[in-house]
Amino acid sequence: MPSMDGWLDQYRGVAKSLGLYWKTYGGARTLIRSPYLHAAAFLTVLIAIPMWNRAAFKEGWYDTCLTVVPSLLGFTLGGYAILMAFGDERFRRAISGPDPDGTPSPFMVVNAAFVHFIVIQAVSLLVALVSKAWEWKTGIAALVGLTLLIYAIFAALAAALAILNLASWFDRYNPPQ
Repeated sequence: MPSMDGWLDQYRGVAKSLGLYWKTYGGARTLIRSPYLHAAAFLTVLIAIPMWNRAAFKEGWYDTCLTVVPSLLGFTLGGYAILMAFGDERFRRAISGPDPDGTPSPFMVVNAAFVHFIVIQAVSLLVALVSKAWEWKTGIAALVGLTLLIYAIFAALAAALAILNLASWFDRYNPPQ
């Protein structure tokens, strides 16, 4: 049986990884200022008001989330694979390593965008699963869940744009000869 320290080390490792993601992503300040989050909140209100009055929505908003998010996860994994294989070793070295001021490298920023996308999807799925288990069809859980679902869709856009940025860096780095 593993020692208690072994268990704690695993939790510390998870906390360290989450801390790295959160710091590289930019933390609460970046999240609060995110145009993607703002658009998700706006669309949630725009979509939720008419949906609340429909019987189909009251039957379970979470089913939409449980249908849509797994497909988004497939996109995420495909995009992440592209990211990891993109460019040659020389290019990856050029965009890696923190700046002297401690700013994360472009490589880490793009990685953080994908991790953020995955985190939002995971939280969205968890809220949907808990809501389905407890049959929270309306109220705060539905509002939060729908916001997370829409934010996950916008995070797909953000991840795609992160790949585009990476491609533009590669294009600048490797001009025609």
